[in-house]
Amino acid sequence: MKILKFWVVSIFMTVLFFSCKKDNLQNPIEEEEVLTVKNGVSVSSRGYLVFKTVDEMVRFGKLLIIDKDEKLLTELKSDGFKSRKANETDFSRNPNSIYSTIFNAQGLLQINDVIMKITDDDLFLYTLLQQYADAATMTNLINEVYIPTKMNKINVDRELTENFSLIDFTAENPYGKLEALNGGTAGRRPMFGNQSQPHTVYNPDIYNPGMCSWTTTPYITTYVFWVNVGGHWGQVTASGYGACPN
Repeated sequence: MKILKFWVVSIFMTVLFFSCKKDNLQNPIEEEEVLTVKNGVSVSSRGYLVFKTVDEMVRFGKLLIIDKDEKLLTELKSDGFKSRKANETDFSRNPNSIYSTIFNAQGLLQINDVIMKITDDDLFLYTLLQQYADAATMTNLINEVYIPTKMNKINVDRELTENFSLIDFTAENPYGKLEALNGGTAGRRPMFGNQSQPHTVYNPDIYNPGMCSWTTTPYITTYVFWVNVGGHWGQVTASGYGACPN
């Protein structure tokens, strides 16, 4: 009886082992598509960062821009991420740009199901839904070849008063939107980084009516994926004394 029980247990364990092994062999795709997941960010098999939600992107961007914490980037690089900043042979790119830190060497980034390609001059953003991302279209995206039946090409910097959401925009416009250059970054909302607005304060001279001392100080707002994540007053940039404004 003991021998019979031994053989029954042995056969059961053998069947269980090969069943588990078969299941592991049948599901290798997820491991290939997402190489690592740390704090809500993944590295795709193509080597660019992938975020499931805008909130995860914002949290990651705040760590880089506000907290200056690059430990996470170091970990991601060890898992296959190579930032655009690392490509020092391309002199058309600004190595100090935050875009050169977050986008990969080919200028790619993904949020939810939206794959983005930023142009080398940081002015335009190509968007491509993952469902259209076949090999040929991805090659066109990387080479900045606009395909109107599959992509959008939009300005990176948006109007300050525009409540812009890329996820909502691409849901309403999955492809076919081609924007003209908005005419510069002054007074516009960046995708990542700071936007400075000068404020001048006048203090009347009580001993000399009609005259004022004045100071100009910028208020600096930080944006992550076009989301306002806070601001602060900068240093005084100008000061003087003269006639008060009417």
